[in-house]
Amino acid sequence: MEHFSRLLKKSVSGFTLVEMLVVMAVIAILMTMGMAAYGSTQKSARDARRRADVKQMQNALEQHFTTNQSAYSNGCSQLASLMQNGRPLDPLTGQQIGCTTTSSTYCVYAELENETGNCNVSGSTCTMVTDSAGTHVCQTALQ
Repeated sequence: MEHFSRLLKKSVSGFTLVEMLVVMAVIAILMTMGMAAYGSTQKSARDARRRADVKQMQNALEQHFTTNQSAYSNGCSQLASLMQNGRPLDPLTGQQIGCTTTSSTYCVYAELENETGNCNVSGSTCTMVTDSAGTHVCQTALQ
C-alpha cells in the first residue's frame, strides 16, 4: 500500500496533447512559409542564370560577326565551339537556349519563370512584347 501511495504522490510532468498540437501547427505554418520563399528564390536564380547565358551568347555571336567578315550566318550552330563551356542549357528543362541567325542579324532568347513579356521571333525581328503566351528575355544584334 505504501508503494502505491508513493506512485500517486509522484506528479506526472510533460506536455499536454493541446500543447503538442499547437507546437506542431506553428512548425507547419513556418515550414509552409519557408517553402514558398524558397521556391520563389529558386525561380529568380534560374532567371538570372538564363539572362547571363543569353548575354554570353550575344557576346559570342558578336565575336563571330567580327571574325567572320561581318556576317552572323550559322552563328547559332557554331555556338558550341564559340563558347568556352559550349552552348548553354536551360537550368530547369536542360534544353538549349533559343537562337536564330541570318547573315545580318540574330535573336537569342530564353523563357523566364518570374517575369512577363514574350520574344517576337520572326525573321530578323527579335523584340520584347507583352503577351500571355510566355515570358522571355531577348537579345538581338548590336552591329
